[in-house]
Amino acid sequence: MQKNIFLKVLLINPPPQNFQEIPQRCWPPLSLSLIAEPLVRQNIDVEILDANALSMPTEQICDYVSKSKANLIGLPLYSEQLKLNFNLTESIKKRCPFCCIVLGGPHASILPDQTLQQFKSVDYVLRGEAEKSLSDLCLALIKDKDLSVVLGLSFRSKNGDIVHNDSAKIVENLDTIHHLERGLLEQYYKDARYNTIMLSKKNIDTLLTSRGCPFQCNFCHNINSSYRFHSVDYLMEEIFRMHKRGIEVIEIIDDNFTVNRERAINLFKKIIKENLKILFRIKSRVDMVDEELISYARKAGVYLIAYGAESGCQQILDRMNKSIKIEDIVRACNLAKKFGIYCHTSWILGYQGETLETMEETFRLIQKIKPTTVQIEILKPYPLTRVYEEAVVSGALRGDWDISLKSLPWVQLPWIKEYSDLLQLRNKMLRRIYLRPYYIANFLLMSAKNFNFRLTQYMLQELIKIFSRSTQNKMQEDKK
Repeated sequence: MQKNIFLKVLLINPPPQNFQEIPQRCWPPLSLSLIAEPLVRQNIDVEILDANALSMPTEQICDYVSKSKANLIGLPLYSEQLKLNFNLTESIKKRCPFCCIVLGGPHASILPDQTLQQFKSVDYVLRGEAEKSLSDLCLALIKDKDLSVVLGLSFRSKNGDIVHNDSAKIVENLDTIHHLERGLLEQYYKDARYNTIMLSKKNIDTLLTSRGCPFQCNFCHNINSSYRFHSVDYLMEEIFRMHKRGIEVIEIIDDNFTVNRERAINLFKKIIKENLKILFRIKSRVDMVDEELISYARKAGVYLIAYGAESGCQQILDRMNKSIKIEDIVRACNLAKKFGIYCHTSWILGYQGETLETMEETFRLIQKIKPTTVQIEILKPYPLTRVYEEAVVSGALRGDWDISLKSLPWVQLPWIKEYSDLLQLRNKMLRRIYLRPYYIANFLLMSAKNFNFRLTQYMLQELIKIFSRSTQNKMQEDKK
């Protein structure tokens, strides 16, 4: 870039690979708003394109980039979207060869060398929390400064070597972060682009109340274990701002909102006192809720609690280093249902040590607790996680995180031949769960009660996918 150039920044929230389908939810890209805020205060021209909310294919995204005249493009990189984002960055660079492309997010932060080696069209990687890093990078480019001043930056030197600047410092006191005006997403809110299938309400927003995680589950890559959180007063000010904008539903996107029990209860008490009439969705570990907390949560407007249950087998939970007990799962789900709160549970199949018997234990536990919704995923060995390293050592890792792969990496169990075998077992379990009279009646009642036709459409979509995959697997077996 030339000295003292005019810089136009475009931050893109990429669409998922299955962008044509009805999603479980579509939330505002809070992470992009957070890194855009310092640019706005520096009077740097910045815009956010939420291609996820618009269900934009690559060609339309490139058209938008070209018309925007942006010369710095920023995207988050998640491991699951590696190939999609590779194709997107290649297409953008081809259409706009003089623009700079910068990647951030979990995958780029974990594997900056590999990212720059594989993504030839990408100019920069920002590692870790990037609010200040992106602002510093923009100012360095505008004023033609040495890039060594940008903490958390990885880039190629003039001779092609990859250079990693010192890591950026984390924000220790989250209350020092400016409150977001969210003006860059104003049109998306007005057009009701954000939604969740569990509710028919249209005015939805997200809130991040903490960063980091103090736990060490083997399947999760914890970029920063330093747990930090906003004060209750800061959060109430943010919630008041949302309320004034007409927001009806706030999705609290912390991985574990209830780590600090006292803070969670105090926030609920203040929301109750103000009688804001806002609905909330939260996530929690199953061992971090009790009757008092759940009672306050319900009174404050919490309509759904999402639990990471993972397995119905204690031996598998211990292997995962999840540090919870089966009785914790049962108790947490029963508490949510007792107070009339939707209970969402997520589960993982295929962890090392998994057998048909342990899978059956998971099914029996789900059958026992009857959570409102059930999400079952096949284990994803994210890069540099404990489960990934164990699979590499044992030789069980199949594939790797590479842009050339047609499918995601997976961990082969001794009794499983193909990934499709695991997928078939997962689909069979979902059929056994959701085709029971209890769930059919429950979802029909929820759809009718809330006039939520989108939920009905989503459930039909998922059932069709499950049955079509099962039919394909059976045809492949017959050919063999």
